[in-house]
Amino acid sequence: MKSYILLLISFLLCVFTACNVTEQALNQGDYDHAMMKAAKKLSKDKQNGHYASIMNQAYLKLYEEDMNTIQFHRKQGLPEGKPVVYDAMNAIRNRYNRIKYLLPLGGYTFPVVSDEDIIAAKNEAAEYLLARSAQLLKSGSKPDARAAYNLLQELRSMYPAFKNASELEQQALYMGSNYVLMQMSAPDHVIMPADFQQRLLSINVQELNSHWMYYTSAYDSTLRYDYNIIVKLVNISVSPEQLIVNNYAENAQVEDGFDYVLDAKGNVMKDSLGNDIKKKRYRTITCLVSERRLHKEASVGGFVDIYHTQTKQLLRSIPLSTMVTFDAITAVANGDLNALTPRTRQLIQTPPAPVPNDFVMLYDAAERLKPIILDAVRQNRHLFN
Repeated sequence: MKSYILLLISFLLCVFTACNVTEQALNQGDYDHAMMKAAKKLSKDKQNGHYASIMNQAYLKLYEEDMNTIQFHRKQGLPEGKPVVYDAMNAIRNRYNRIKYLLPLGGYTFPVVSDEDIIAAKNEAAEYLLARSAQLLKSGSKPDARAAYNLLQELRSMYPAFKNASELEQQALYMGSNYVLMQMSAPDHVIMPADFQQRLLSINVQELNSHWMYYTSAYDSTLRYDYNIIVKLVNISVSPEQLIVNNYAENAQVEDGFDYVLDAKGNVMKDSLGNDIKKKRYRTITCLVSERRLHKEASVGGFVDIYHTQTKQLLRSIPLSTMVTFDAITAVANGDLNALTPRTRQLIQTPPAPVPNDFVMLYDAAERLKPIILDAVRQNRHLFN
């Protein structure tokens, strides 16, 4: 009996708490939350008059707010108010659709706007968005083009294909975007392979693209570029092949028999078992090593210069450099090979490597330079507005 009473008290507390939370949401003006909490309760018990009243009160409050918005903008009569009117009507219809599965409900009324009113408001809003977008595009400014694009996106959410909206959207995207051309330059004294520039500019600059930013390294005469990125090379050099010889000896101690341990009188010492005590004898072995290191390096250096195309203003100059090195080490040994360290043993077994020519090393340098260039541009994207 006591357990039953405790369960009953717990149940009543839960019911009271749920009621209290829903009423609190209503009293605090959180009408949408109150309406949906009440609707959830009514979906389990449609005859619950308490929750029916709360849902109706919350719904009517929200309906009143939206109708006030509609009446205000209609009275004001400004064209920019038409999308607001449609949004408010749409909010009423969407709210009604969320609870209509519970209707009718105990004599309570849940007013909603008619299909005819919503369609009329939608068409008026669409016409305004289209006209306003076209008007903004006439200014020719990028901010206005981007504003027009946003309006046309709103229009697309209403009608995927409305009159010439798609054409205007493409125009807005084109006019609102920044176009950046990447090129390469080098002074006359800088000598480079014939296709070095082509290899360097094969960089995947498109990975930097964003919604309003388009990068390219291929000039297009139909585009008006807003910014120029000049990869200016001031140093391209390849060092002569160098042979560095290092001659040295490696020594090791190896076992070479044994000697008897003698006492002070010259007699052989015995252990506790009477056996002769012996100690190992070692000798030093030597091997002469001639280590040969082939070394060659190529370096490329310069700047990434960012210009505003129209004003010719240099916005930023970022230094860049990279170096490619070739090192091949071999060795020749003369003497007792048992004296060699594991490293030297490996070197004497390593065949000589062919030295890459200048072009190969410069091409490797170009590949290393590509991510450096991309990173320099990426870190300075804030300059493009």
